[in-house]
Amino acid sequence: MVIYQTDPLYYPKTNTHHKPRGWTECVVGYLNEARKEAYRLNTNRKLANANYQWLITINVEVEQSPSEIKASWSGATRRLRKSGLVAHWTVEPTTSSKVHYHLLVLGEHTEKELRETVKKAMSGVKHHCNVRTIPQDDASQYEFCCYVVKAKLPRGKCKDINAKKRLLFVKGLGITKIGKIGDFWAKPKGGIWQDLVAEQKQIAKNLEDNHLWFLVDHIYELIGNTPSPWSKVGKAITEYDIKKAISKHSNNPAIKHWAAKLGIENDDEIEDKPWQKQKKRVPRKYWRRKALRFGVGSDDSGGRNADLTRLHSDLHYKNCNSSSEAKKLLMGLLPIGCIVASSGACFLCWAA
Repeated sequence: MVIYQTDPLYYPKTNTHHKPRGWTECVVGYLNEARKEAYRLNTNRKLANANYQWLITINVEVEQSPSEIKASWSGATRRLRKSGLVAHWTVEPTTSSKVHYHLLVLGEHTEKELRETVKKAMSGVKHHCNVRTIPQDDASQYEFCCYVVKAKLPRGKCKDINAKKRLLFVKGLGITKIGKIGDFWAKPKGGIWQDLVAEQKQIAKNLEDNHLWFLVDHIYELIGNTPSPWSKVGKAITEYDIKKAISKHSNNPAIKHWAAKLGIENDDEIEDKPWQKQKKRVPRKYWRRKALRFGVGSDDSGGRNADLTRLHSDLHYKNCNSSSEAKKLLMGLLPIGCIVASSGACFLCWAA
């Protein structure tokens, strides 16, 4: 019996105003569910103040019917919970119509302990087990959170490194895709996602109240989609990153002054009808050329960081008169620090 979709729909058949949901409806619905679960997993480790230590992969070596899959795994999770294991599990089909399970483990364990625990829990089912340690840096933790649910994750020139491994169960099998063992969630699972929704609403409110949308757009024109020097997985600076940073300091006088110098804050037309006002700005291509001249967006991350460090040293500390408060604020605000615009002035000075 084939338990995975050989040719799944990418979009749902019926048009709807809502985002597709569900692990088996279509690929877009799967990606939406996986994105949410990966965010919850990554946030949960921060709330628990404990990183994931181990990834256990249990490969079942025999074909099972859906009812057998549910029965065997229900008994296995019960025995794992009694053994004291705390983990998040995901079940996936294989191209040979078998299943395997991924377990993200919380807590201190040894590899020998985990193998013995899994062996006892899966007694009666032919299987083999792989146990891997998870690096403790944030980038690797997030990458493993995406891997276990096969969420979309770009790396370098590849837009989705998990695409080829992503398989959808056939609809109607009744197999639960994800679950937990023990007291895994540091906060109710639904509350973690609601906190993100509330945060996004607050960001939009802060930007709207302080007329900072055009400031966000201005910064994104300069540094948007350029690789972040702190990312080990090739993550680019997104518009949301900039919105979040600006919103956090929306009431700071330095930010308001920066916006005012761009002709944003006191524009009545923008305040009344922001969608009808188009601010005149230098064409995007020109900004890109100026940014590339100073190493921003270059493929050579070492050269980019070296150029930015030199520019910050030469232009900021020698030629700028900005206050120390503005320096500290905006050095933390912009992920890549200091960028020089066409005028040759430092962004930190614009906010002073």
